[in-house]
Amino acid sequence: MPEIPTAPSDRLRGPDAGGAQPRAGWILDSRSDLLLFVVPPALIIPLAALLQRHVPVLTIAVLVAGLGSIGHHLPGLLRVYGDRELFDRFRTRFVWAPVALVALCLWFASRDLDGLRVVILVWGVWHGLMQVHGFLQIYERRGLPGSGGSPRLDVAMCITWFVGGILNSPGRMQQLFERFYLSGGPPVAGAAIDAFTLAWNGLTLTTTLVFVAHLLVGLQRGTPVRWMKLAIMASNFGFWWYAMGLDEVILGVAMFEVFHDIQYLGIVWAVNRDRLDARVRFARVVQALFRPRWFERVVYVALALGYGTLALASGGIDASGAVGLVGASSLLHFYYDGFIWKSRLANAPPPRATGLGDRLRAGFPHAAKWGLGAVLVGSLAFAESVNAPDRPRFATAIAGSFPRNADVHHKAGVMLWGSGRRTEGIEHLREAARLEPDNAQFHWNLGGALDQEGLHQQAIEAFATAERVDPEYVARRRLRDPD
Repeated sequence: MPEIPTAPSDRLRGPDAGGAQPRAGWILDSRSDLLLFVVPPALIIPLAALLQRHVPVLTIAVLVAGLGSIGHHLPGLLRVYGDRELFDRFRTRFVWAPVALVALCLWFASRDLDGLRVVILVWGVWHGLMQVHGFLQIYERRGLPGSGGSPRLDVAMCITWFVGGILNSPGRMQQLFERFYLSGGPPVAGAAIDAFTLAWNGLTLTTTLVFVAHLLVGLQRGTPVRWMKLAIMASNFGFWWYAMGLDEVILGVAMFEVFHDIQYLGIVWAVNRDRLDARVRFARVVQALFRPRWFERVVYVALALGYGTLALASGGIDASGAVGLVGASSLLHFYYDGFIWKSRLANAPPPRATGLGDRLRAGFPHAAKWGLGAVLVGSLAFAESVNAPDRPRFATAIAGSFPRNADVHHKAGVMLWGSGRRTEGIEHLREAARLEPDNAQFHWNLGGALDQEGLHQQAIEAFATAERVDPEYVARRRLRDPD
């Protein structure tokens, strides 16, 4: 959700709209803000740990990606196609955007191209961080007069901390670059990635110090501090870094996705409730759904989860997103949320009928963004079609980007060995075993490669190391591969 700059109850409310008075200083109210936007990580972390003991991590990730990640798209779609004033205002976008994005996603899926997955992954991070920024701006816009808040500092904090969490996550960076290389991207040296990460960490620290200094100056001037806003920042930034830092990166992504979905369902409920209070024209189904009773709230959540079964039924979703209809749902969600919540659009009077020239000038900025996006996606498709990497080139590129990652070297070694480049494959398998000496699988696979190359003494040493590290693993391998 790229921006939510005003509180839900006054976002689209005119002077004669009527309805409940705005909730001064809160997104919803003090208790709901705490429960929806601050507390969930304290519940998600132990719940995930408990589930992990009994359910495979991949199963958890698939369920969250389907029921949660895709499921929370439905509330936004309900507003887009159920709020008749909003639909009338952006009719052209709401009619043609689904057609264009569905066609694009199906085209990528039919050609098994990975470029769109990169777009979904990167846009998804931007979408998540800007949702948090939107919550912070509600507090700035709805706080006491003279609060001295800084929207630019808030957005800088969101961008630096969220991107920093990605850059400092070996698993997430590996996932991103694997997609990048599969889509035809050129190799990036590990030294360049390290240098950029170091510079970004410095930028994050500097931005945080400036933010704290701005806060302290405000305190000295008697500016009230919105402690709930600071708690939301700490909860979201801290949980994001925690989730990205997990060894099981798909579990971390799933955990933060649950937090994101809870926040989104809560804010959309509040917006639609207040729009109904303001006597805005809604489709009858939406009017019935957002009545202020517990039954309707349960149905609201159930419908979102039901919509999420589309992802599960597709059978093609993974941790970084999917193409086809599921990918189209994700892109529509990101696109619509980029403008339907902005107060500069929501609070402005509806545009009057104008001439063709005026309409073209008004639509040019939006068309330019679409054009830029089309160039980006087209470039990815062209690069992948022309430069689609074979297994050896992919293995070399990913190992060069993450030279200290044992798992990357192991995968590269297996790929190169299977592609006939056995000497290079053994080098990477050796490096994997050196970087992670307590991993029996790495030593065992190195031993197998050395044995087939006729280096029997070295192979015996590698097998012996594997057995010393993990006798049970070696016993299982010998039962499975008796030769």
